[in-house]
Amino acid sequence: MKIDLTAKISTLIRRLADMKKDHVFTDSTYKLHVLQNDTVEGIHTVNTPRPDESVPFDGEVMIGVFPMKGEAVTVALADILIADGQTLGSIVPDGMYENLAGGSVTEICLGRMYTTGKALIIRSGSKCDR
Repeated sequence: MKIDLTAKISTLIRRLADMKKDHVFTDSTYKLHVLQNDTVEGIHTVNTPRPDESVPFDGEVMIGVFPMKGEAVTVALADILIADGQTLGSIVPDGMYENLAGGSVTEICLGRMYTTGKALIIRSGSKCDR
């Protein structure tokens, strides 16, 4: 049996191209972290003006987790700094989120984000009802 990956790849490329046009990617600060199990995490933080560092960051964040070996991984959001001592855990509450990389739904539970070994991209503040 021959599997045609062209349609799957085309869909993914189209989805990523649409994401690239989002304001989160056009006016943001980008950071990469290498996590356990050869997993890369990328964070785009929208450049939201703040009067000074004492005002907490409350802007949008796009979080991507990319397991390079295709292994399941758990990411503790409280361990990832985004701005002036704030962590992702302080701005991304538990709940269900759409995986923008694949269209599925993923859950953040007890401040942890889980992957099944596939790429996972979520947007803060965009919980879904599913």
